[in-house]
Amino acid sequence: MLPPNAEASEPSVGTSFQPFVDQNNLTVAERGLGDPQQVPSTATNATAEGLDGECTLVKRRHNASLPISRLPVEILATIFGFTLPPDEDLWTVQHAPVLHQLVSVCHTWKQLVQGTPALWTLISSRDPFGHAEQALQLSSKMPLDVIYHCGFHAGVTAAEFFQKVSPESYRWRKLDINHDDTTEGWELLEELAVPVLESLHLEFNADEDYWDRSRPLDLFRGSSMPKLRTATLMEIPIRWERGQLTGGRLRILELFGIRRHAPSLPQILDIVRLSPLLNTLSIHEVTVETGNHPGVPALRPPWLREMHLAELPSAVMRQLVLCIQPPRPRCFTIKTTVMEEEVTELLAPGGLESVVITVLRGRDGRRIYINFTGLSTMVSNGRFSHVQINGNAAVSVLEWVLGCLGSQAEAKDEEVHVEVSYLEDLSSHDVSWALQTVRDIPNVVELTLRPNAEDWEREAALLQSLSLPCPEDSSREHECRWPFHQLQIVTLGGTYSLISIFIQVVRRRLGLDNTLGPRISAHSYPPPIKIVYVRPSYDAYNSFSTSELDELDEIIGAGGGNVYWLSKLWKDWPKDIPHDQPNPVLDMFP
Repeated sequence: MLPPNAEASEPSVGTSFQPFVDQNNLTVAERGLGDPQQVPSTATNATAEGLDGECTLVKRRHNASLPISRLPVEILATIFGFTLPPDEDLWTVQHAPVLHQLVSVCHTWKQLVQGTPALWTLISSRDPFGHAEQALQLSSKMPLDVIYHCGFHAGVTAAEFFQKVSPESYRWRKLDINHDDTTEGWELLEELAVPVLESLHLEFNADEDYWDRSRPLDLFRGSSMPKLRTATLMEIPIRWERGQLTGGRLRILELFGIRRHAPSLPQILDIVRLSPLLNTLSIHEVTVETGNHPGVPALRPPWLREMHLAELPSAVMRQLVLCIQPPRPRCFTIKTTVMEEEVTELLAPGGLESVVITVLRGRDGRRIYINFTGLSTMVSNGRFSHVQINGNAAVSVLEWVLGCLGSQAEAKDEEVHVEVSYLEDLSSHDVSWALQTVRDIPNVVELTLRPNAEDWEREAALLQSLSLPCPEDSSREHECRWPFHQLQIVTLGGTYSLISIFIQVVRRRLGLDNTLGPRISAHSYPPPIKIVYVRPSYDAYNSFSTSELDELDEIIGAGGGNVYWLSKLWKDWPKDIPHDQPNPVLDMFP
């Protein structure tokens, strides 16, 4: 035990720790604050204001002795930078609250934060307007990220915001604007120069006929943007003939919803041709000029990895696919809506067929995915690439996809996952045609059905067709071709139970049903289905009875397979927990 008047060099374990302040480095008045008996007579006459100043000095010396204050200022400033929220959501990101908290901690932090320009480079309409003035001053000559959103602003108009930040446009590194249907503030953008701009995102929420009565935006008076890397224009046209988006550093180009004053096909191709580093090209719902351009050569941009085309006129879609051919695409998505009269032109040889081939070559492992609904057909490689064609020509498109599958020698041995849903959208005369086409898909190892109250009979007909050999082979005694002969995995979802029909299908495919007669030999039956997932919608649990699930588990188990209710083995489902409660928590029992 220490003597009563002894001083410990270190705090003992279990006692409250008081940060050490070196009294030798303090003035007489400062030491007096720690020991009333040593306060000189002059200190007793000090004013309250003087005492506050002395207390502040002691606190600063105390803070300077803390471990975090021993960090180099460069490291501490870097740590402060990580406390700022990321700009994942450009419209809601705010730096002002965090910076205000940092400068309120202590005098040293305030000096460091205000003396670090890199912490003040975001100018957002969501922050208080006074913060923008402070940030413009404290950011020194650092590049700026400027964000304005018409729905997120601190009581400041677009004109006021841009008048404040426009004198520093020569420092703008990123410009993100989401504007309403007024022209307020846009005029200023036409008068500025942005020599160091790297990212441009302009979004204009205007009514459909706004651009019928308005001219395209003369952005930055046509001045070049030599450092531009990313350009996104949503519902806002510019003067395309000025070629502002053509630059050697452009990597991402996204055009959305430009229905008036849209770029022509040659103008789009010029951007691609003059941007050798272009990595991503997205064109969605843009009314590109639909004329023939026979003199346009095919482009093979060396770094183009992602190409997304959606809801474009059929002629434009086809011309873009023919003219832009990435040598090594990682992601290639096409989504379009075509009518029956347009499908011949869209699917003519040499067009989208090359895209489907690209999708198949970029497959994930050995699996190809086909999703078919009454008004949509999609083929995917299971990763990022897919071709989706909507409209009343979905059945014709499905047949075309099967032709592409059959034309690829490398795809003939690939596994296929088929998903069928929403067949109520099919016209009555297309039902049998569609079901026969689906039945003919080769190498199907996985089938997903999502029936509902409107289309369950059609999906049930497809399921029943799997219980019999194909009609053209039914007369052969030893060789019978079963549809989906390699089927291993089945998922039953939706809002309507097809379990009873599926049980009959499984019995026949296992040879347990004598109605087929002796003409089918035992070795010609398909292999048993190994996994069945029953995953109905939450509001349809009670339509799948326990007795059906038990019977299904028994018949699948006879072939060595398993049945899963939601994501758990049905045979392991606790008997004291009802399975038909619309509560996802039931799927999480240990």
